[in-house]
Amino acid sequence: MNIKKVSSEIEQLKFPIIFLFRLITYKNDITDKDMSIILRLFLKHHHIIAMEINLKIILCDELSFMSCCIIDDFYKTLKKKISLLFIIKQFRDIYDDKQFWKLSYMEQPDYLVHIKNLFMANFDCAKGGIPLHQKINGLLNLVDIREMILMRLVAIFKLLGPNIFNALDIPLITYEDFDSLDNQGIIKYLLCIYERVNNLLDKTIKVFTTYNIIANTINSIFNPIMVNICTKNLDSETEIDDIRMLSDTK
Repeated sequence: MNIKKVSSEIEQLKFPIIFLFRLITYKNDITDKDMSIILRLFLKHHHIIAMEINLKIILCDELSFMSCCIIDDFYKTLKKKISLLFIIKQFRDIYDDKQFWKLSYMEQPDYLVHIKNLFMANFDCAKGGIPLHQKINGLLNLVDIREMILMRLVAIFKLLGPNIFNALDIPLITYEDFDSLDNQGIIKYLLCIYERVNNLLDKTIKVFTTYNIIANTINSIFNPIMVNICTKNLDSETEIDDIRMLSDTK
């Protein structure tokens, strides 16, 4: 099969649903493997139709195992992708970093890992070790230590933005509020930021990484490898004519 030509014919279909029903009428003349490739090309170019109409209900009773698996995999993967997009949308509402949102989905997980490393560096544990709030209790009476902590809190705030603090129910405090905190108050505040932000970043990195896996899975469904399709009884001399015959509505 000339994948490029067949893909072009399917892309230009004027009546995609009619094409599918005509394709089903020839199911006994097309191998399961070949049928699955045609369906993958159909999903590639007409996935909007597949999202509006559940093709699984229409087609799977008429298809053999491999072809049915393609349709089933498409809908399972699509469902996962939509679920992840809802989570990503929620993160977008609270993370206002224009540089991040200009990146491709493939680049975004690495960027988030970088942001997490910067965040963890403010707790002295970007490469492991004991977090800052667990080792400063005896030093908080020193003015220099309190000023250092304040500078790091400002750096974290600039790194993440106020929306993330609000979304995680982390109080936004003023310089005066910080000065009024006792040692245990500072430690509790640092612990709150550390645990909630760290948890959010870990989950978000996982979401974007999983989204890339799902996107690659859909891409593999849409782009079959080159194979030869051998039909049994179709009269056309070439497979591209077969596709044209099925798509002809005259």
